[in-house]
Amino acid sequence: WLRVWPRDQLLIFRNEDYKVSQQDHMMAMFTFLGLRNLTTPEWAKVMDMPVRNKNSDKYLPMRQDTRELLNAFYATFNTKLASQMQDSRFLWLDKA
Repeated sequence: WLRVWPRDQLLIFRNEDYKVSQQDHMMAMFTFLGLRNLTTPEWAKVMDMPVRNKNSDKYLPMRQDTRELLNAFYATFNTKLASQMQDSRFLWLDKA
């Protein structure tokens, strides 16, 4: 994507960060898109909407050896992404 569009035309969130602070991320997205700020009642309505695509509670936790295999495989790609994004969060060092 960065070969096609300038970096300032892309807004990229990590799902892990969004889940922790949904309203802050949505506000950042509205600002990025040039949309107006929502009123307090509008935010309350949005934030009280039911989650429709939550399936993570249906699965067993990932096996540690699988996690290690995936971490090793994606390490080079994550390093490149973190460098391009100038953001070390994309190294996913905060994950188990």
